[in-house]
Amino acid sequence: DVKHLKMEETQLLVDDEWIGDSNRLQRRWISPRKFPKPILESDRPYEEQCPLLWGSVLRDANGTFRMWYANWARKFKRQGFICYAESEDGVVWHKPSLGRCTFDGSKDNNICLMMSHNIDGATVVEDAEDTEFPLKMIFYSKADVPEGQVGQGLFAARSKDGIGWEVLPGGPLCPAFGDRMTAVGQRVGGKFVAFSRYTEATQKYGMRTINRSESEDLVHWSDPELVIKPDVEDPANMEFYGMTVFPYGNRYIGALERMYRVPDVVDTELAISKDTRTWLRTRARACFIPRGERGTYESDW
Repeated sequence: DVKHLKMEETQLLVDDEWIGDSNRLQRRWISPRKFPKPILESDRPYEEQCPLLWGSVLRDANGTFRMWYANWARKFKRQGFICYAESEDGVVWHKPSLGRCTFDGSKDNNICLMMSHNIDGATVVEDAEDTEFPLKMIFYSKADVPEGQVGQGLFAARSKDGIGWEVLPGGPLCPAFGDRMTAVGQRVGGKFVAFSRYTEATQKYGMRTINRSESEDLVHWSDPELVIKPDVEDPANMEFYGMTVFPYGNRYIGALERMYRVPDVVDTELAISKDTRTWLRTRARACFIPRGERGTYESDW
């Protein structure tokens, strides 16, 4: 018995809002099928260990998939790179030579943004309100600050085309925000919204939790607020490493990364929200994206 639906909107049945009554009905969560190997692999010196897609994939008006990803390279620990790739089908990817950033004496690379410190969790946001700079990037990094200290927190950049990026001054912003940062790929209620760890919450609970902060201008951010943490129904050794949030239909879906301290492994559970503040976890709390078999590239994380 389904309530009257607003036919002009996509209505998801991920929660019970549209279920008026039910009899012998069960909600099933069907995991996506994964390709047997990564669609993007390390083949550049500055990628070293692997491309790191705590980043973004967007599709432009022409149907081209555009990816912004970070490098994971211990050799270049004091440098952070955001790299760019393109695909017509989302499966076969090309890393174009952008000619923008110098690495090892050459600009023949696909690096579109460089920082003096490691970059983590770079999210590209489509900002329809800004016609001059329609793309923004929010990421976590560090910067040298007065008295020889290193400040850490959020940084922001803007771009006209997704290739040339201008880092906004004033960073690091929201210094209490931790790494493994993600943001929603579009404004939420007119504001930029980001999720990460928060020093105060981590100290209070002794574990990683999911916290939310918002900004109207990418410079001034609200004090982070706790939105999800493990509860008494979760294993005692579980923390939440991070959560990628994206709009889908009339909901926001969160890919909640469940980290188990012993053994050190991560899997993914879905969470659902109407407003990015209040989150509902599924009753079964089933694993949505499982780890691979032992010995595969995805057996642990």
